[in-house]
Amino acid sequence: MDERKLIEKLRRIEALHAGAATSGERVAAANARDRVRERLRILGSRAVAVEYRFSLADMWSKKLFLGLLQKIRS
Repeated sequence: MDERKLIEKLRRIEALHAGAATSGERVAAANARDRVRERLRILGSRAVAVEYRFSLADMWSKKLFLGLLQKIRS
């Protein structure tokens, strides 16, 4: 299961935990939450950071590049 699906599953489990009517439901949801968090931690530790280096010739290219990065980020 990929990280996005695990995060969505974690959100559903946390909503279930918040709306649990009995202590048994809360305990079961807390256990499921802990298992999903552990899987996310394991996935995060496997991820390898990739570093890029860009060389831009002039100020206009730098400003354009930074603007595009900001647009992607938001």
